[in-house]
Amino acid sequence: NSAMANGVEDAATIVSFNTLAYSKSVNCQKEFTYATQLEKNIVPVLLEDEKSFQGTWLGNAISSMEKVNMKNEGQLDSSFDILLQRIEQALEQEVD
Repeated sequence: NSAMANGVEDAATIVSFNTLAYSKSVNCQKEFTYATQLEKNIVPVLLEDEKSFQGTWLGNAISSMEKVNMKNEGQLDSSFDILLQRIEQALEQEVD
């Protein structure tokens, strides 16, 4: 899909909102894999327990990445701040 490829190519960072459904999506896997091949900065955001997609392509792909945990609604504000910081860092690296 050229639209997906163009979006990944033009992105400073990729934010993946990780769920079991995401791990089962062929298109999500293609997009994530392409971003990895292009060595894009990927910020994995956990919306569900990581154990639910452990052992899948997604679980393997993000196992060594620093994740943003948004599973706990009580910590959404601080998690959102962390996500914004990670995106800002990626944008700064893109400019350098």
